[in-house]
Amino acid sequence: MKEVLIEKDFTKKEKLKSVYFGKNSTYLLVNLFFDDIPEYYLVDNIPYGGIKELTLFFCPSSKSTEILMENGYRFDKVNNTEFELTIYKVSDEGSLGDKVNQVAIPIVLEQNKSDATRKIKIDISKYNFIGDKFFVFLKRISDASCYECYYYLPVSYLADRKLIYAYNKKELMPLYTKGLRVKVQTLTRDY
Repeated sequence: MKEVLIEKDFTKKEKLKSVYFGKNSTYLLVNLFFDDIPEYYLVDNIPYGGIKELTLFFCPSSKSTEILMENGYRFDKVNNTEFELTIYKVSDEGSLGDKVNQVAIPIVLEQNKSDATRKIKIDISKYNFIGDKFFVFLKRISDASCYECYYYLPVSYLADRKLIYAYNKKELMPLYTKGLRVKVQTLTRDY
């Protein structure tokens, strides 16, 4: 007689579970945004299941820290800032796997006079992505060449390990001990 191994408990009902990373953080990686360095954010340690929704957070900033300090970190106007979001599976080797969304998801943060953190919810349930980790790639597509202007930047948080990656020649390498502030909703039996 052969041994039967049950890996998942399918007797539990699936529940929608939310996991927050970097809750209440407003840390910004200004140099990556303005230097056009493509960054990939690893999001892991989430319950295995169907990923349903992501909430991303953005805060205004400027290239010029002098301007920020002179204005007491107050903002007269934050320029329209646009991104394209691509989600990647994590390969068995821990690098970029296949794209979850074949067409990039547009994110448009309209011009605004508020310095408040902006929160953008993205429904990704239509991609039927099941997993417990993934990479987020945010490509800035709006022009951010104005030195004294304010733009929306993705919010990061101080992490216990490197969660932001960039390419060094052809290899994806961990870059910063920071992570992307994100809320992930997953339909899971792991609770």
